Amino acid sequence: MGKQARKERVQNRKNHVRDLANKKLKSKIIMFGMLGAVVAIVGYSAFVFSENMSNAPVPPSGIGVLGSEHSHQGIMAMINGEIMDFSTTDFQVRDRLMHFEGQEGYTIHRHATGVPVGYFLETLGFRFDDNCISFEGDEFCSDENNSWQFFVNREPINNIQDYVGNENNRILVTYGNPSSAELSAQLDMADNMNLKK
Repeated sequence: MGKQARKERVQNRKNHVRDLANKKLKSKIIMFGMLGAVVAIVGYSAFVFSENMSNAPVPPSGIGVLGSEHSHQGIMAMINGEIMDFSTTDFQVRDRLMHFEGQEGYTIHRHATGVPVGYFLETLGFRFDDNCISFEGDEFCSDENNSWQFFVNREPINNIQDYVGNENNRILVTYGNPSSAELSAQLDMADNMNLKK
């Protein structure tokens, strides 16, 4: 065996060892990159979950366990004559106790006894103060020009927060200064909601 052949074999071994080392390094880089991506995704998910939990309302005391009821109520919310659209994904299944589902924004599905409508509205982002209700950064206060009004089956009620509805109730939550005819039209719309059960 000549010197040249030995030299080539040695060089081939060195090249082979270098190629193996490069492949191992490449595999480690890919593995650590994937691990980093997984850690980032889990971290982001945990952050989003904790943010949502910190903003989530606390369920009221005295409600039944999840699954103790499955009832349906219709709700329509209007601000200054404009219907709020709860059919978007932002408002679907925000809470297990009481929620909208199936890309439909009128039918409340209640899955525990005693859960009030106010809690449900809080899960959607409504915040209640003495005189005001805020939603998505806007505050709507009752004053000499505008007011909040709440109706169940066309009957006015004073406090929507503590109201626990019954099967097939039709709830209207409205803000503004509607005329009698406008209010009657809103109540008709609430009455004619097609609940999805």
